Amino acid sequence: MAYAVRFANRASALSLLRPATALPTACLAPMSAMSPKQAEATEYFFKKNKSLKRPLSPHLSIYAPQMTSMLSLTHRATGLTMTAGVYGIGMMPFMCSHHFPHYVEALQAMHIWPVVTFPVKLGLAFCLS
Repeated sequence: MAYAVRFANRASALSLLRPATALPTACLAPMSAMSPKQAEATEYFFKKNKSLKRPLSPHLSIYAPQMTSMLSLTHRATGLTMTAGVYGIGMMPFMCSHHFPHYVEALQAMHIWPVVTFPVKLGLAFCLS
């Protein structure tokens, strides 16, 4: 029994050291050059579509907006906004000449209208919720 286990371990170790000799053929597709007749047909197809002012591929306007795509877009937008905010606040001590309390006092001294502060706070709450 011990000999069989030792032999199996040695065989598996040797197989790891041996280079792979055969490439998998499932990922290789047969290819051929385009004949002149096929090239003319392809050229005619693209010229016809260009003269009819057809887009090269279906435009996004033909698709109905779906809930999953809208959620994905808002998720990405809030992620980008939060990333920019976090990095901006993190780099502020290195790029600004004053300390953070100075800028808080400057914002309070501006007496910004609630019409401006409410959307900013709403945006922060939306990103963080």
